[in-house]
Amino acid sequence: ATQKALLEVEYFGEVGTGLGPTLEFYALVSHELRKAELNLWHHEEVPKETAVEAATGDAGDIECLREKLVHAPCGLFPRPVAQREDGSGLPKRTLQLFTFMGRFVAKAMLDSRLVDLTFAPPFYRHLLGAELGMDDLRELSPHLARSLGQLEAIARERTRILSTQSAGRAEADVAEDVAKLTLHGCPIDQLGLDFTLPGFPEIELVPGGKDKEVTIDTLGEYVQLVLRVMLYDGVKAQITAFKRGFSDVFAVHRLSCFSPAELDVLFN
Repeated sequence: ATQKALLEVEYFGEVGTGLGPTLEFYALVSHELRKAELNLWHHEEVPKETAVEAATGDAGDIECLREKLVHAPCGLFPRPVAQREDGSGLPKRTLQLFTFMGRFVAKAMLDSRLVDLTFAPPFYRHLLGAELGMDDLRELSPHLARSLGQLEAIARERTRILSTQSAGRAEADVAEDVAKLTLHGCPIDQLGLDFTLPGFPEIELVPGGKDKEVTIDTLGEYVQLVLRVMLYDGVKAQITAFKRGFSDVFAVHRLSCFSPAELDVLFN
């Protein structure tokens, strides 16, 4: 990684060196890093209708099914994993692969090669040190962002109603209005939500989260914790490992002159 010489690859038993085999190397390694069995990436289940129609469907979906690659239509983003404050708690192999991936991508960029790793826009924003929020989640997981956005709107309405108490409204009237807040007619405490990350029941948002029910009074806290764990706390060790590997080739902060869209062009 620290060598500045142009990296070229040749294969034993095969004729040819130079650009062709080297590009094949980057493509093959990229393919391996996208395999679902590695548990590196946040992904969605391949829809049943996609599986049935794969024979005549999109080439990317066919490849995901046949090669068991992650199905990430919105781009690659680290799979959230429960980790301690110092970022530890992940499998050692996961951190090794993200460190290697950082070196791999940086070396490809330095040598003017391309990789077949379609990172999600929020991943690029992480590399650039930008603040992430609901809009980033919407790019990463539209379905989760839509549901969370509806819950966030209810939490904001609760805050607005509570603020009217200071304007002289009776406490009973305020409490009655708060109790009327529902999601499509269903009270919040009947949604079956607890303080675990949606889709990842093993990841608790707070200590003992699987036994803590989400209510109208804790809804705002729940929304913010989901965003925090999904975009930051659950992926910080993986992002740090990638940056560390990238900086083994050249300092990752040098990417700051590019936008996320430009990084996507440079990488892919």
